[in-house]
Amino acid sequence: MKTIGILGGMGPRATVVFERMLLDALPGSDQDLPTIITINDGSIPDRSNFILGIGPDPIPRMQRNVASLEHLGADVICIPCNTACTPVLFDRLVAENSQLFNLPILVVERLVEQKCKKVCLLATSGTVASKTYQTLCKAQEISCLVPSRGTQAIVMQLISAIKGGYLAKAQRLARRVARNVAIMDCDAVILGCTELPLLADQLVPINSRGIDTLAVLVDACVRYSNYKGETHGNRFIYA
Repeated sequence: MKTIGILGGMGPRATVVFERMLLDALPGSDQDLPTIITINDGSIPDRSNFILGIGPDPIPRMQRNVASLEHLGADVICIPCNTACTPVLFDRLVAENSQLFNLPILVVERLVEQKCKKVCLLATSGTVASKTYQTLCKAQEISCLVPSRGTQAIVMQLISAIKGGYLAKAQRLARRVARNVAIMDCDAVILGCTELPLLADQLVPINSRGIDTLAVLVDACVRYSNYKGETHGNRFIYA
């Protein structure tokens, strides 16, 4: 059975949620589970700020953690952070002995499987500015809408509130974002920051489906680990 490495800390709470989701998707005795190695390093510089040109480069610390995961025997490394998987960052990561999952590619494959034609992207400003999802969706003839500048500012406040553990504030901000999402009338909402699935029930309109990027990554890990249980049909993607 394969060893799964988690390059975490972006953010730390989302990393813990992801590991719990992964364990819940792998039922069985302790001895039946794959080895999971997690580095939950919250000190990695902000990825969105780097992409926007207002913060330090997170790659040196991310690369150090990739090397540590490989040293400990990881066969595959997953990154529960959408912004860290944008090309300006992801393409600079080097894994010598393991594979890297590319989260946005996996997510867009899910959109294709579900025959989505019009989606709304909720993500960090760095992810939005990178146009990663917009480009991948366009290649699949999917229209990818992004929030207005004002709504995007609220999305960033929402992400910060979740990262900081301010649940009541996050819920208030989520309701404001949700009103604007509903107006877009999309088939699906990409919860393109791994903090956002924590408030999916408030962000996704009743006539849309929410694409939980953490869940998509869990599916890829389950398949890679050779577990024989039911998954949602994602194949895994490597760098």
